[in-house]
Amino acid sequence: MKKDFPPISSLFNESWELFKSRLLRLLLFGMIDFGLFVFLALILGIIAVTSFIGAAGHNFPYNINWPSLYPFLFGVGGVLLALLILGAIFIGVLAITWQLLSLNEDPKISFGTIFRKGFSFFIPVLAVTLLNVLIIIGGFFVFVIPGILFAIFVSYAQYEVIFDKQRGINALRRSYTIITTHFGEIFVRILLLWGLSFVVSLIPHLFASRPAAGISGLSFIINILLSWFGLCYYFTLYKQAKQRTDLTKPFSILWIWIIAIIGWVILLLIIFFTGMGISQALQSGQLPKYFQHPTRHAPLPPYYRYHNSY
Repeated sequence: MKKDFPPISSLFNESWELFKSRLLRLLLFGMIDFGLFVFLALILGIIAVTSFIGAAGHNFPYNINWPSLYPFLFGVGGVLLALLILGAIFIGVLAITWQLLSLNEDPKISFGTIFRKGFSFFIPVLAVTLLNVLIIIGGFFVFVIPGILFAIFVSYAQYEVIFDKQRGINALRRSYTIITTHFGEIFVRILLLWGLSFVVSLIPHLFASRPAAGISGLSFIINILLSWFGLCYYFTLYKQAKQRTDLTKPFSILWIWIIAIIGWVILLLIIFFTGMGISQALQSGQLPKYFQHPTRHAPLPPYYRYHNSY
């Protein structure tokens, strides 16, 4: 028999106390994550600009032969985009690990200890994050709704890796068990958080007569604080739900994997037929014509023909 959840007021009170006690650490780790991403973007940006200038040759910045640069732009641009995505994933995994450890560890534990401990969880958190992404993407390509449900079902998998040292599929299964056992209670509480966040995010609009830069800055700060409070809220809700869940009962997520695989088959078919269409367009010569500048071979208007005749 399921134990009753504590009142929603208790959830908000516990989340608020946790938010106040961990705000400084969340701020410090947030600054580290932001700095890492800016550094990554700056390095890749410098590589992109210098590579482009080198490929453009002595004609840069005038009379650039754009058609000759298309292979370079697609090739190098694709590699740099892939590196940016991989780097963002790396930073994102470290960010969520540091944040969750900041909420769970005793406040007396030093910042450096949490910083180092985050790297020890990097591989298992990355592995379960990739599994989450595979499942959610597969679900989205089966009429979207399964993807939304899967995103909810596996949202506590990273928590299980960090707090209970679970790994891979077992972390997904335990997250699914916790959430489906208390789906109604969890869903209602998440809706309340979304509603509160929406109302609070409207605060900057009360100062619409102020300069736009001030409004944007206030909105940015409020959104950051809301995200950190939301993290404390989800963490507290996770603890309340887990205490009331029998994790010894067998739960299967085979049906999730089947739907996800179907979704990936659909996605691969879309990619295949799209590639076939592009290949046929290239062979027929239609694609290069599409990318040509629309005014390159267009006739000049009568006004310009008249004046250029002199």
